[in-house]
Amino acid sequence: MSDQVAGVAFSFGAALSALSGVGLRHPLTMLPLLLLQLFYKAVWLVAVAPSLWPAGRSTGMIRTFVVASVVLLLVVRRPYVLARYFGKT
Repeated sequence: MSDQVAGVAFSFGAALSALSGVGLRHPLTMLPLLLLQLFYKAVWLVAVAPSLWPAGRSTGMIRTFVVASVVLLLVVRRPYVLARYFGKT
């Protein structure tokens, strides 16, 4: 990965994390951002992590993503998400 790409990835991650911190305090206002973070972590855990796990690489990131996903699942109001985005009550 080039230094520019690594810099962009770091900047995006830092901005997303900072705004997601606001989302922990105001979950309905920042819901789209929290859902983005939840979905990209879930995709990474399903698509990328299995290939890294056997080699023992990125176990710290796997742990971090699992913990962050659990926290997001606890914070996001699922009935509201279903009603708002899927029309179900």
